[in-house]
Amino acid sequence: IGVASVNNFDNRLLFTSWLSKKVQEFLKILASDLESGINSFESILGQAMYFGLSFSRVGFDFRPLLAPIFLKAIEKQFATKLDSQAALKNISESLASLDFSRLPSSPPPLPLSQESATPPLALLDYPPLAHVTNAILTSLNEIRLVCPLSLATLVTTTTQGLLLTLT
Repeated sequence: IGVASVNNFDNRLLFTSWLSKKVQEFLKILASDLESGINSFESILGQAMYFGLSFSRVGFDFRPLLAPIFLKAIEKQFATKLDSQAALKNISESLASLDFSRLPSSPPPLPLSQESATPPLALLDYPPLAHVTNAILTSLNEIRLVCPLSLATLVTTTTQGLLLTLT
């Protein structure tokens, strides 16, 4: 009985060691793939979480190891989308092509209660402002389903920083 018990312990230790190595390899591949940039985090995050949960059957749930990897990738993508230098270049190009004689003398008043989640159509009269609004909304839409609460401050400060840079 003693020899069988030691042999069983060695097999579990060997399996755990092998499994740990394979999970670490998966996490490295995932991190490098996320760093190269993707458009949609939702499906990859869902599949990775399901994959991590499936290992809980053998006592190796690695979902907590996925959080920092996705957090870093989401943060990087959001900061890249709202890069103030790229936004300034886009705004200056838009301003160069703007015909000031075609602008209305004063903007139309906005309705007091706007129920829709879309920007007002009056933005189309001001292409530079429309470009900034589009960049902000696009970057927010890309992370809306997967943004962790810990990134709320970064999202707020990055958006405010962009707006302050443009003023």
